[in-house]
Order: sequence, then C-alpha cells, then structure tokens
Amino acid sequence: MAGAPKYSHTELDKAGEILRDSTGSKDEQQWALELLSSWRAAHNRPLNTFNVTLRNRLTATHRKVLVAQRLKRIPTVVDKLHRFPEMRLSRIQDIAGVRAVVGSVDDVRAMCDDYKNNHRLRCKFVREKNYIDHPKKDGYRGVHMIYQYSNPKTPERDGLLVEMQIRTDAQHAWATTVETMGTFLGFSLKSDEGPDDWRKFFALTGSAIAHLEGTQPVPGYESMSAADTFREVARQSQVLRVKEKLVSLRVTMGPISQYKLKDSYFLLTLDPDAKTTTLQPFRKRRFARARAKYLELEESTRGTSKQVVLVSTSSVTQLKNAYPNFFLNTKKFLQILKEIEQRARTS
Repeated sequence: MAGAPKYSHTELDKAGEILRDSTGSKDEQQWALELLSSWRAAHNRPLNTFNVTLRNRLTATHRKVLVAQRLKRIPTVVDKLHRFPEMRLSRIQDIAGVRAVVGSVDDVRAMCDDYKNNHRLRCKFVREKNYIDHPKKDGYRGVHMIYQYSNPKTPERDGLLVEMQIRTDAQHAWATTVETMGTFLGFSLKSDEGPDDWRKFFALTGSAIAHLEGTQPVPGYESMSAADTFREVARQSQVLRVKEKLVSLRVTMGPISQYKLKDSYFLLTLDPDAKTTTLQPFRKRRFARARAKYLELEESTRGTSKQVVLVSTSSVTQLKNAYPNFFLNTKKFLQILKEIEQRARTS
C-alpha cells in the first residue's frame, strides 16, 4: 500500500507549474514527475475504500452494475494543466476515479440519491456535477460526484478527493467511443480537440442518445426534434463512414482466459499504430510494484501514440467492459447507432 502524502499543497502546485511549463531543469522535471506519481499513489487507499463500499452497496440492492477504478494517467494530468492555465495540481479532483455503469437513467438517479443521503460513508460528499440534466456541449452525459476522504485511522490522508462517475450503458458506450475515435484520429476529442466534423457528430449523437433516454438534449441541439436529430445522425454517419471506421478498429492480444486473478490491478498498454493491447496483472498486495511499473511505462512511452493506464476491476471480463477504448472495442456504440438509424427511417 502506498504511503501517506509527505508534501504540502505548495510543493504540489510548484510541481504542477514545472510540469505545465516544461521550463525547469531535467532534475526539476524529474522531481515534479516523481512527486506527482507519489501523490497519485497516495490516493489509492481512499479509492479502494470507496470502491469496496460501492460494490457492497450495489450488491445489497441487487443492481446490475459495472464497477471499476483507476488512477489518472500522468499525461492526462499534464494535459489538463495545459488546458486550464489557472488549474492548480493540488486542486485536481479526479486523480482517483471510480466508475459505475448502470442500465438506465432511473438507476443513475437512484444511485445518486442513495449516496447523497448516506451518512455512514467514510467520505464526505463535496459536490455533484450532473451532466444528464445539464449535458456538456460536446455531448458528454453522466453524473460526477466528488467526495473527500475522511478516516480516523488514517488522518494523514484526510482531504484527498475521490470522484465517482455514474453513467448508463449508452452514455458509457458514447464516452469510450469518443476516446477510441480520438485515438484513431490522433486528437483528444474529449478535450475539444480535433476535426470539427467529428466533434459535431459526437455532440449530435450524444443528443440523439439523450432523446432515446428521455432526458435533456445537448446544448446547441435543443431546437431539433428527436426525429430530426436521428435523421441528421444517420446522415452524418454516412458522410463520415463512421461504421466502417469503427468496425476496422480491432486490437490483437492473447486470450484473456489466462488471467485468472480477481480483484486485481491491471496495467493496460494500447499501441494504436500496431493495434495491439498488452495486459499485465498485479495482485492487490503488489500495488507498489504496479505503481512503479506504471510510472516506468508512462515515461518510456512519452511522445508516442501509446497509452498506458493502471486500473482495478473484479475480473478481466469487467475490465474489457469498463475500458473498451483500450481494446478499440465500439460494439455497444455501433448497436446504439443502428437503433438511431432505425428510428430515423421510421420517424
């Protein structure tokens, strides 16, 4: 288990500025990188605590749900610092993230109510960002709930933040396909980068999924009826040859049946150029080794198209469902797109 934080917010923010500007010496850059890695690792215990509580509560209520957790990738943290010049490293809220994917919007709302009204959690509720009732203009939808860790047994970790993302299956398929297509195009579409036509397609498709789920459309598309939205998605899909491109995105990897570990850490490395994904499992008690390997791979793949992430799920099957973008798997999104096209023909 990673040790407790051993640095101040002032030191963290100084490290953030060094990583943001890349102006420091090689030694300063290395110091900042190692401090960020250590701070990220310190979130692992709060993240595990929250994850276990989440799984237990969902099992007790018999909800069909997918649960996974991850520590944010360093390149993603640095990119966030670049995109938001006023952002301080010590204030980033999603270094530790747990994801719950449920069947319907009603399930999302029930989970949110359950957690906000639960006074026995070791984490203190801080705030909620409801992107279902108030979708982002890029089409992203889901609910983010921020919690602050508090535990009398480990007061040195008090104040560390954990973000819980709650999505429906359709919202999850949309979000992970945006990441997959961004990988294919070489742009971070989810960060509002890349070709306008693809960003507009995903924003429009997000609005179409909102119509399917009976929720608020995406900003900029409120004046379009559901039928018009479905027809425009179908039209843009043909122009961009979306289905052909997504179907062609498949990775090569060995059979996952060889990985028998459960409740483990998995280090995923996606090489989009070679269309391969490698998976390295670590038992729970080997977190320190997993963390070291995570940082090593992040450094060795810097400046390449390769992506690395350290995640934890209850099984390899859940891993593939929770992070399909690391397998370039867009099957669920293609099913939704087919439904939208059918609605376009019958509306």
